[in-house]
Amino acid sequence: MIKLPYFGALDLNEDYFEASFTTTKGQDVSLNIDFEGDKPTTSDLQRVATFLESVEEHIQSIKDQLLTSAFAEEVMEYIDHHRSELADEPLIQSITSSEQFVDALKIYAINICPTLEKRFISIDFSIDEDLTQYLLVVDLTPDLSIHYITMES
Repeated sequence: MIKLPYFGALDLNEDYFEASFTTTKGQDVSLNIDFEGDKPTTSDLQRVATFLESVEEHIQSIKDQLLTSAFAEEVMEYIDHHRSELADEPLIQSITSSEQFVDALKIYAINICPTLEKRFISIDFSIDEDLTQYLLVVDLTPDLSIHYITMES
């Protein structure tokens, strides 16, 4: 057994776990850990614990990198799509810059796959799940570098 923030004690004979938390901004976020049938190493679990202990700070750091990352074009595609499709929505009308749009993104889910190197953590952002079916999905490596960003529905 190992104990992780938000999850409590994990029985490592299982390979999938779910939890949730509410951010300091009042957003409900679903969390899951999927070992993909593999047994995690101690260092895998320590990286997960370290991420979860400061999850909101990590999320803000990732948001701060979205427009300057190697995948900024994908982020701009997400922004432009929503500016066009939701132009009449008051939320979109109140956002005057790409930086404001990124700041307004809400986090809905964090999927953690400790045994995967290129998709260690996948984070689902949306401008508003009531306005759009599209997510901005950010995949992170174990060192929390952005590996890939895409728009998904």
